[in-house]
This record gives sequence, C-alpha cells and structure tokens, in this order.
Amino acid sequence: MNGQGSLEFGLPPASPRSFDGEESRALRDVALERVERASRAWQEKAIAAIRNVARRRKTFLVDDVWLEDLEQPREGRAMGAAIRRALSEGIIERTEEFRPSARRTSHSTPRRVWRSLIFEEKEADR
Repeated sequence: MNGQGSLEFGLPPASPRSFDGEESRALRDVALERVERASRAWQEKAIAAIRNVARRRKTFLVDDVWLEDLEQPREGRAMGAAIRRALSEGIIERTEEFRPSARRTSHSTPRRVWRSLIFEEKEADR
C-alpha cells in the first residue's frame, strides 16, 4: 500500500489523523462497550467460562475458554469485551507471555497468556 488506502479492502486513505493512539484507545473502548451491551447473555456465559478455566488453571489462553463449550457470538470481538470485564472484576491479570493459538481459525497467531487470580488448587485436580 502506498499510503492511499485500499479500495479493494474498503480502507480509507491513510493520513496523519489515522494514527492517533489516544483516539484509537477511546474508539476501542466505545466499540467494546457496544459489543458488551449487544450481547449480555453471551457475555454472562463467557464470564462463567473464564471463571471455570481460571479456577482450574494458573495460566491459560483464550483458546482454553473456547473449549468450555462456548458458542461463537454474533460479534467477533465479544471475547475481547469478556476478557476486559474479567480483568476489571479481578478474575485474571495480564502476563507478558504469548503463545501461538491452537485454534485453526487463528492460524497460530500469538495469544496473550492470562494469569488467574482465583486459581484453586483443589479444582486443578479434577
């Protein structure tokens, strides 16, 4: 791409205004809140799945949460909103470690490793 965007992919031309970190973060937060509101029932199931995994594992990937029989949401970014909520509720915390995803649809993309703040040794034995 030559800074002119890509009409083929529906992208607008790039401009210095396109690269505003603060605005980008604010827009991300608005989008995540919109996703959260649109799929409350799915969010509750996702939070329950995150809790289940976090009780059994000291560290995990989002891949492990998907294995909890969690159906695909209509909105592809819904898991991001669920992870953000789990962070704010003190269920998990970020690590600096990344591992490749095993999900076929993710094509081995590096995924963050999350640390459980509610790990229960007895749950891990199950």
